[in-house]
This record gives sequence, structure tokens and C-alpha cells, in this order.
Amino acid sequence: MSSTQELLQLARRGFQEIGYREELLINSYSFADFLSPLYPVREIPLAGFAQHPPSYKSSGFGVLIANGDSLQIENFIALGAPHVFIIKPSDGEVYRWRMNVARPEQIESINVDEFIDTIRRNGEDWGPESILRAKSLGSYNQPQQLDFFDKGLLPVLEHEVHLKLDKLFDRTLSEAINAHRKLKSTELNDNEYRGLFRLVFRLVAAKLLADRQYPGEWLDQDVVSVLNNVNDFYFKESNPEDLYLERGIQQLVWNEIRSGFHLQNLSLEALAYVYENTFVSSETRKMFDTHATPPEVAEFVVKQLPFEKISIPSERIVFEPFAGHAPFLTAALGRLRSLLPPDMSHAERHHYFVNTLYGIEFDSFAREVARYSLILADYPNPDGWQIQEANVFTSPIFDRYLKKANIVLCNPPFGQFTDNERTIYSNLRAANKAIEAILRVLEYPPQMLGFVLPRSFTDGRIYRTVRQKLAETYGNISLLALPDIAFKYSEAETVVILASDQEKNNDRHWQRIFISKNDYPDFWRTGQPTWQDEEVLTGPIDDEPNLWKHPLIKNLREHFENFKTLKDVTEIHRGIEYVDAVSNHVSNFPKSGFAKGLQKVEDGLQPYLIVSDKDKYLDLNPNAMRTKAYLHPWNLPKVIVNAARISRGPWRLVAAIDDSGLCCYQRFHGVWAKNNFCLEIIAAALNGPVANALLSAAGKSRDNLRRDLYTIPLPKLTKDDANWLIYLVQEYQKKATSQSSVNDKEAIMAQINVAVLSGYDLPSWLESELLDFIGHLEQPGMSMSLVEQIRVRHGLLVDKKFLEGLTERESNELIQINRILDASEEKYYAPIKDVLATAKASLLLEESYR
Repeated sequence: MSSTQELLQLARRGFQEIGYREELLINSYSFADFLSPLYPVREIPLAGFAQHPPSYKSSGFGVLIANGDSLQIENFIALGAPHVFIIKPSDGEVYRWRMNVARPEQIESINVDEFIDTIRRNGEDWGPESILRAKSLGSYNQPQQLDFFDKGLLPVLEHEVHLKLDKLFDRTLSEAINAHRKLKSTELNDNEYRGLFRLVFRLVAAKLLADRQYPGEWLDQDVVSVLNNVNDFYFKESNPEDLYLERGIQQLVWNEIRSGFHLQNLSLEALAYVYENTFVSSETRKMFDTHATPPEVAEFVVKQLPFEKISIPSERIVFEPFAGHAPFLTAALGRLRSLLPPDMSHAERHHYFVNTLYGIEFDSFAREVARYSLILADYPNPDGWQIQEANVFTSPIFDRYLKKANIVLCNPPFGQFTDNERTIYSNLRAANKAIEAILRVLEYPPQMLGFVLPRSFTDGRIYRTVRQKLAETYGNISLLALPDIAFKYSEAETVVILASDQEKNNDRHWQRIFISKNDYPDFWRTGQPTWQDEEVLTGPIDDEPNLWKHPLIKNLREHFENFKTLKDVTEIHRGIEYVDAVSNHVSNFPKSGFAKGLQKVEDGLQPYLIVSDKDKYLDLNPNAMRTKAYLHPWNLPKVIVNAARISRGPWRLVAAIDDSGLCCYQRFHGVWAKNNFCLEIIAAALNGPVANALLSAAGKSRDNLRRDLYTIPLPKLTKDDANWLIYLVQEYQKKATSQSSVNDKEAIMAQINVAVLSGYDLPSWLESELLDFIGHLEQPGMSMSLVEQIRVRHGLLVDKKFLEGLTERESNELIQINRILDASEEKYYAPIKDVLATAKASLLLEESYR
């Protein structure tokens, strides 16, 4: 029987052979168990890490020795290793465990004598490069993930660490602020607040150095001694900024941090995350249009851009304008670190980083935060970071850094320039700050770039020039559309643009990735988007390149190529717009020069009819108008449809028939039929799933634009089917305004939807895609989804079939409903069908051998 040390040495030797460096194979490694309520410090006899610095993000494996003791394998999940080996000397076996976040799972038993051979045999999968690839957040385009790695492990650890950091810092700040309030009977002023921030980061640095066992006196009880040691270590080349706080408050903060959780296994990038949640006030966000980039988004960008294609390491120069707390630079530091030779010293790495990472930030406080974040991320090296305090729109530093950089990463402000800014800033190319920023970057296009922009980039007219320049400049362009929950302090829907390959020697590759609100958390856990699509293009690009296409949109448009659209049968105009606030031009009672109308969607717009408990009257005085929309024939029958979307989900239209002459505010469109085309059919098309999918799946702007409404296809209907649809719409109007039950109303809505879908004659696979996108979500004005409505209608028809018998029309309707329901369930049953088909093929193969 071998001794414990011999067994650990055996494991060490095996993992060295497959690429783990000696200094990253650590004996008696301590780590905080963030998954336990009190996050106790655990110790594992041997831990291996894929790269420096050791943390749960780079942890590759752990080794335990079981000498008859009962081991709680769950205690080692927070190490972050994909697998843990338990060596049992008593029976000469090694047990490999997959460290699932929910419950670890024993995978195999290996004889001790065969342990090294097993490690060698699995070297490609168990080696450090494979571990890092498997742990890449958002690695949707990477090779198949390793079967022993639970993709949920890292996001859960990140989440728990962020919660614990928030708790620690919130408590520390609250106690410091309360102590200051008691001592001076005032709130912290600006200097004192900055001093508190500086103090916290310096003391966290001391705790980090101590927990990672860096030589020095870092845990002295006296805060002054600790601060002196930190200043001597980190600020040899620069003068540390003042703290402005009483010594007693400094000591209180140190007592909290010193007794806080163990930082050895902490991801250094996680410390930079604290800025976004703890130190940025709502006032600062508003003043500087701050919407700091979530760390997972920054990591996604730097891991998807091909940094390695810049073959000379010194030319991988990264520039982040509008740096804020430098999330992109912090993420880029980790990316660059993984590409450096493993034998580089700390000092050599630091020299390399400070000469390849550059930033500009106008807010001096944010710039200071960025420097501290990079100091912590580059543990254990000193200051020296080149984050300049400057205005991107006026400073020559911007052009100087831009000409030097080969990689530009940016989350610019999304707002418009104020009148004062337009006066101060010369040579502006755009009224919007984000557009101005990317246009300036494209004047000196880097080899690759990553930008966060508003979703309106995908189709907004103001971004037309930007889209054109990107398409002309880069051969590879990827767009990642994020939901409105991606940014904690903003509800903006955003798109991440990744661009590279200026050579364009081969075909152009345009990739689109969409993440829905429901799938957003799972994307960072599994790397699987809601959908993705790739297009390869040859030849010259169009004058207006269509960088963003939803595959559903593309397929629907191809199907509807020969269908009539609303453009053929209607005139659509937006409602009236006033020169000043609309509240000055709305009345709750009749007035001279006013007409009955609609101001807000919630005033009474419902599918097919307008129901309002309280009338509104709109001012029609020509002198109050911004446009001539008041001249449209509002007194004539028309369909009214909302211009402002009713939700962020797929259902975004409500269309009502108006024959009472209502005028409308600009949040509505009026739709007038040409050549007496039927208003009921127009309203049915607009209320239907196809129209709503075409507008929402395309990632269109917040408004339903007139040009997009014109493209809505009309169902192909026989004269009898058209008359039947008209009848159904009129019956729905009667039911909706009477005392009819909800079930009666929704039964008719189901019939309308079946009639419209039948008129579109979609192939089953495309109908399945459409219903998977929109059919299972509640339709406006209804208490259930479109598919649920049709299921209820199906049940009624089946009952009637056996009890009374069906009319010819009802029999045809039942056939159509069965087709629609089959399509709606196609994706659900597809995996089951695949399993059954495989089993059947296997049985047939067995029979053929008999």
C-alpha cells in the first residue's frame, strides 16, 4: 500500500504529463465553500488549475485521499473543478466523480496502478486547454462540451460569489456610513465617498494577498499598518489617493473585511463586478448615461473574437473608450493571459498587459475604479494602467489610442447629444452618441471590434450608414440580440456586434444569435441560444445590407413572396402629433375644435373593437400640429392599430374596426381600405399570428412602423371563406360587447385564427416554427394562448361530431384544427419520434442478421 504522499505524487506526475504546470498543482489548497450558508473554508489535498491565477474559473481537478474517513463529496463542489478523484489506498482504487452542481455523480472506478495510464489516455479531454474551453461562458459556437463538465456549475458559483460580495460590501459600506453619520452628524461628502471606495479596495487587496499566501504582513490588526503595506506594494511608482476618512472608520471597515470570507479561490474578475452594484449611484448613472456592461457580456465578447489571429502578441492591443469600470479591459486581460507563454513571470505579464490595454473614461471616479479593478485582476502586480481621464468626443487621445489599437471594445452611451454638447463638440457626424462613437472608430477600423448598441441598430434608419460601413469593412460579423433584462439598471434591448476579418479573402460570414428573456439565464449556463442563424455571402454587398434576419422571418417572407400585402389594399397613416405636450390638447369632455379620439392604447383599443368607459377629445387646431396628419380622413371607416407596441413579447399588435370617425394620436395608425376592400379581413390579418411574428421576430424597434405594416401579407381566401371570416369578426364584436361568456368569445377568436392561418396555407414545418414562436403565448385581449384557444375549439367540435354530427364547414374546420395542433406539437414530439425511429431501425437491423 502506498503512502498518502506517494499517491498524491502519483496524481501530480500524471497531470503534469498532460499539460498542468508544476506551480499550478497546489497541495493543501484552501477555498471558501460559497455554496454553504456560512461559506466555511475547506481544504483539498491536491488541486490543479488550468491557468494563473488559481480560482474556480480555472480549476481543473481535485484529488482527495480517503483513509477510512467518510468524505462529503458535496463539500468540494465550490472548488469549481469539473471532476474530483477520490483515492482509496485500502482497496487500491481511484473513484472519479463528476461535480454536478445539484448532486455529484460517481463516473468510474480506476485501479491505482492504472491511474497514470488513464490520465494519459484522457489527456486531450482532461488537459488544461479543454478545461478552459469547457468553462467559456456563452461558448455556443465551440466544439461539443466535455461530458464530465456540468455547464451549470460555473454560473452558479459566479452567482453565489456575487451575492456574497454584495452582502459583504453592502454591510461594510452601511456600517462605515452610519459610523460617519454618528461621528460628524453629516452625510459623506463626495471626497469622503471616494475615500471610502479607495479604502475598501486597498483593504480587499490586502485580504487577497493574505488569503493567497503572498509573502508580507497583510493581516495586521492595525489598519494603518495594513494600508502602509498595501501602499508600499501597489503604489511604488505613484502617490496613492487620499482617503479623507477618520481612522476609527478605517479600522471599522478593516475589521469587516478582515473577518470576511476567504478570497483564495475567488475569481479576480468578480471583484471588479462590485463597482456596478455597490459604488455607482443612480445620480452618476443619469449624469454620465452609465449602463455598465454585465461581466458575462464582456467575457462573451472577448471569448468570441479571434484574438489569437493577431499572431504577434505585442500587437494584440485592446482599447476601451467609455471604459467606466473597464469591464472589457478586465475580461480582455483574462483572454490575453490565456494566450501568453505559461513560463512568463508575474512582472513580465504585468509589463505586457499595461502596454496592450488602454482605456478612456471621462468620469474621474469611474476611471479610478477601473484602475483598481485592473490591479486586482492582475494580482499581484502594482499600478501602471493607462486609463486616461478624457472626453472621447473632444480629446486627441482618442484618435491616438484608436490608431494604435487592433481590438476595440465598447459600450457607448445610447443617448442623444444635448444642445449644449452639439455646440461644444465640433465635427459631429451624428445626433446620437452611440452612432457617433462607432463612426469615429470606423474611421481607423481595428482588426476586430466588439460593440454594445441599442437593438434599433438592426433596422433603424439612423444606423444605416453604420451597418453599411461595417459590412464594407469586415468579412465576419456576428450579432447577439439580448433581452431587456440583460442590464440591471436599464430596460434597453441591446445587440452585441462582433466584427473581424478585414482581409475578406473568402466569403463573408454573417451570424445572428437571439436570446429571449426566458432563455437568457440558460444561455450563460448552457451556451444554447434561443436560435442562431448563419449566412454566407459572395460578391458585392447590397446598398443597404440586411445584417439581421430572423430565420422565421426569412422563411415566412419566402412563402409570402406572391401574396398580396396591406400595401396593395390600404393607405396607412400615423396619428396626429402636437408641437408641445399632448396633455395640453386632450379633453375629457366635448370642446369647440376638438373631436372624439384615442390618445392611449389602454383607452379602449381591443381586438376588432374599441371599448371605452370614458371618452377622450383631441384638439384639431392646425396651429397646434407638428405634421399634417390631422388632414387624413379620420371621419371615414377604418382600422385602427397601435403604433406603440403593446408588449415586449411576440404579440405586439391590436387592430380594431372604427366606423364612428375617431381621430387618433401619434401612438396609433389609421388604416383605410382602398377599392372597398373589407376592413374585417384587414383587422383579422393584423390581429393574427403571422403579422405579429413578422414584426416582433425581426427585432424591430419599439414602434410598429408604417413601412413594416405595409408588408403584412393577406390570407388567400375564396369568396365563401372571405364571407365566413367577415361573419366571424362581426360575431366576435357582438359577443365582446354583450354579456356573453369568455369561453364564447374565445371560441370565436379561435375560429378567426383558424380561418386566417388556413388562408396563409403554410407548410407544416413552417407553421410549426410560427406556432413555436408565438402560438403558446397569451394573445392580446384573451385569457389563453392561440394554441389553447384552438384546443378548446377542437374539444367542442369532437364532442359535437359524436353527439350531433358536424356541418360540412365544421368538418373542414376540424381538419384544419388537427393540422394546426399537429404543427404546434411537432417540436415537442420530435425527440420522442427520433428515439422511436432509432429503436425501430435497430430492431430491423437485428432481424436482418438473423
